[in-house]
Amino acid sequence: MARNEGFSSFFKGLVPKLLMTGPKLVFSFWLAQTLIPAFDTMFSK
Repeated sequence: MARNEGFSSFFKGLVPKLLMTGPKLVFSFWLAQTLIPAFDTMFSK
């Protein structure tokens, strides 16, 4: 693959993949950081 198309052929789909994965990871992190303290206060009473 590197011989026929060049070394950059390994990274062809990287930008679209990062553009899709980035917001998902941010949302998951935000959700976890929001829900964990909320559940902690709910169940500690």
